[in-house]
Amino acid sequence: DGTIARLEEGDGSLKWETLIRTGHQHDACGQGGPGDRTDTEKVCGRPLGLRAARRKLVTGAGDDEVLLVADATMGLLMISGLRKGETPEKQQLLKHCSALGRDLRLANDLVQAPDGTIYVTETSDRFDRRRIFHAAVDGHADGRVLSLSPVKDSKGNVTFTCEVLAEGIFMANGISLSHDGRSVLVISGVELLEIGINGKRRGVQRKLFPTDSGALPGTGDNIRTHVTTPTGERRKCYWVGLGSKYAEPFNLLHFVRGLPSVRWLIAAALPYEWLVELIPKYGMFAVLDEEGKLIETFQDPSGRTPWISEVHAYRDFLVLGSWYNNFLSVVRKDALP
Repeated sequence: DGTIARLEEGDGSLKWETLIRTGHQHDACGQGGPGDRTDTEKVCGRPLGLRAARRKLVTGAGDDEVLLVADATMGLLMISGLRKGETPEKQQLLKHCSALGRDLRLANDLVQAPDGTIYVTETSDRFDRRRIFHAAVDGHADGRVLSLSPVKDSKGNVTFTCEVLAEGIFMANGISLSHDGRSVLVISGVELLEIGINGKRRGVQRKLFPTDSGALPGTGDNIRTHVTTPTGERRKCYWVGLGSKYAEPFNLLHFVRGLPSVRWLIAAALPYEWLVELIPKYGMFAVLDEEGKLIETFQDPSGRTPWISEVHAYRDFLVLGSWYNNFLSVVRKDALP
């Protein structure tokens, strides 16, 4: 429904507090389901990528914590006023990209580098969020990574320039900084790309091979950089949310991978809800090493926790986020195999 919420622990339970909506209030906000049947995401907002940052690194002033948000319809936003007792406020940092000559079509995820540059993935320039499965089945590599740099004018106002770092990416989705800070890692469908951000390798794409086949074990979503594994082992690694298992039993995206005419027919003819149902419900996330090689996966084959988009560590627990589920899954770390 376009809202950003905060979970707080108290009295032995978690309290859910709505902070702000990235878009505008509408009676139908949140009523359209995953496929946005009411076509109100363009009004209410649809936050997809979210990162905590220091305001000074975004605007050049202030040291309070803010949230940077990649919203599928609203572009890049900053949410401030996060302290207790404050009223959260939103500021649109960028929606129109001059390098593209248009507004962002489907901003998906973001990461900020130490120099303040923000890297944003745009999944497609032909499909919006409510047709994201059509984009996946369609198969066109029409995604990109944008580089947004803060620029301060003579009055101290900060705006962002927008450049294309890399394009021709299929389903550009999650993005995170590499451990050495020289590149960003980008989820591209079931593949993992490394894109340079400095020097001669800036904008150069390189495919990584998590497995011998070159594919992730499932359809990738967000990726996050960590220095410990989910079980607490000290090791540089990356955690990747996986939307579904990319293997047997039947998987629609696997089935149509080499059939462009079938891809086009399915994308043109099948309703969104049918496409979702054709993809097996399977809960899974992966851990990759510093070089992008698969270390291990954690799986729930029951289908009770499908479409895992991101994994966060919180004290003794892992919190599993999802763009699809209407609940958060929580797993004790000591219960992991």
